[in-house]
Amino acid sequence: MHNSVDTEGFRTLVNQKVFASTWAIGSFKDTLIAGDLKIDANGNGAAYLVASDTPSVPGSYKVIADMASFDNLPAIHRSDVNGGGGIYQVLEFNGKLYVVVCTGSADTRNEQTGTLRSFAIYVGENDGDATNKADWSWRPLVGDTAKGAKYTYGLDGSRVSAGACTLQVFGDHLYIGDYNDVSSALQGFAMNMDFVTQATNLEQSINLYRMDANENVEMLVGDANETFPAGGSTGLGSGYGNNMNQYTWQTAVHEGKMYLSTMNTTTLLEPIAQFTNGDILHMSAQEWKDTVKYLRAFLEILLKRDDTAAFSRTRSVRPSAGNPDALVDWACQRASERAAADAPAQTDGDNDSPEEVTLTDAQRESLVKGIKDGSIVPESLDDANTAGELFAINSALGSLTPQLDERASEEFVDAYGDMLAALTALPKVPESLKKLYETLLKLASKQNMQAFFTSLPYLAKSKRGFNLFEISEDAKGGVTVQTVADDGFGDPFNHGLRIFSNTDDYMLIGTANPFYGTQLWRVANTLFSVHVSAGEGGAASADKTADMAPGTTVSLTATPDDGYRFAGWKVNQGGAVIANDNTFAMPAHSVYVEA
Repeated sequence: MHNSVDTEGFRTLVNQKVFASTWAIGSFKDTLIAGDLKIDANGNGAAYLVASDTPSVPGSYKVIADMASFDNLPAIHRSDVNGGGGIYQVLEFNGKLYVVVCTGSADTRNEQTGTLRSFAIYVGENDGDATNKADWSWRPLVGDTAKGAKYTYGLDGSRVSAGACTLQVFGDHLYIGDYNDVSSALQGFAMNMDFVTQATNLEQSINLYRMDANENVEMLVGDANETFPAGGSTGLGSGYGNNMNQYTWQTAVHEGKMYLSTMNTTTLLEPIAQFTNGDILHMSAQEWKDTVKYLRAFLEILLKRDDTAAFSRTRSVRPSAGNPDALVDWACQRASERAAADAPAQTDGDNDSPEEVTLTDAQRESLVKGIKDGSIVPESLDDANTAGELFAINSALGSLTPQLDERASEEFVDAYGDMLAALTALPKVPESLKKLYETLLKLASKQNMQAFFTSLPYLAKSKRGFNLFEISEDAKGGVTVQTVADDGFGDPFNHGLRIFSNTDDYMLIGTANPFYGTQLWRVANTLFSVHVSAGEGGAASADKTADMAPGTTVSLTATPDDGYRFAGWKVNQGGAVIANDNTFAMPAHSVYVEA
């Protein structure tokens, strides 16, 4: 019915690493609204909204909003938030069109939290033809407050993890459920062993809010914070009590209740519990060991010899800088002697003798070259305190070598942090040596390891499989949340509930299961609907049309046009028996009746 781009345009989108798909589709009054991707006048991929009041007619779709309508915020590239969510959802509420926009482009990354900018929500109001761009006006509701948004990006200024959100009209409110940027978190640790984004997401699991017709927002599910100091009004904290819940994936209203499903990342994240310390540092035990040996020899070369100093252990003849090969050999010998004296327990498993400090060919070449070209200045480190601290750090680094291949531990992180703090506190470390230490001791590595251990407790206490909740409102507007399932319907590999669909006889549920395939489930309806139509020459209606229990009395009305008379009712489906007074008792099926 509608082609966004031709084949060449599609190739352009792919080459630009645009996520060449669209999420948003919905209706506004009698018009179908859909997200779209096109090539703009500058040859770049761009997000649009299109509309048609005859959606089955090819060529009937017209652009009603473009990038400028949303302040050029839609993030559509695969490196962007949620893999390029762009225009994520459209939904009519209170006569307006609410549009969820993913805004987190790669350049909005917060290095401290690892997250990209959170979602925005725009409001469209139409004063004429819903397919005419000129009849639409747009304003930000959630987003840049400097441009008039009532709420900052992500709705809740205390939170940063939600790359998108899921909207659902229920009763007199618009419900808003967080959708964290799991794709960036998974890519972070799968490709780079970066756990910072994942830790932030788990600390800020999904919340649920609702908004009234005046666009006032209430937190229903969530931890107390500066924006909502009382926390969620239902008493449930973020994640509905399980921080591994990371998406409000789908919502639906069925038989007067709202159903909300999650994506639970427990099964996806279980392998991280097997990671070693070396995995997280991007370094094998051998690489660590070789670097420590290099540091030991390097330090011996830089150390200014003073036979009266506390750190002077031997009186062996030191070669001059004019003979760099001999100087490097001497430094390795001195480093071996010092390592043996400082850590006699560190031995080679074959002969119980201290392991010699030897260099790789590349390391030896680097030291010799540096001495020759002057970038390494022998005996340039003359501060006894600094030298003593560096020898202690070297010894500690060596003692950690066996732990590189062991399961990641907080003890390792603590020791790593102590060494990093000690190195940072030293003011007189030669720059060339400092850079070498920083290949092992990095603040980013410490933060990443801390983030890794932030994630583990959530994983340890979580049950695998998606969660499904039933939400109801009482007569006073209060909200109750009940758990329907917390284990993926008994299958731990059903990590998400991806889709709901209401039919005449069942509510259908589709799972997300990337391990061995999706599943389709159904639950039988207990309430049923009436569908009334009329033939040519009149109109027909029922006093009740939705969510009726079997046995409910339904009254039908037929109104002929002038020149026509009502001939009777035809039951097309459902088996209802219509009495002479135009009423029938609701059967345990939906009813289709025609006047």
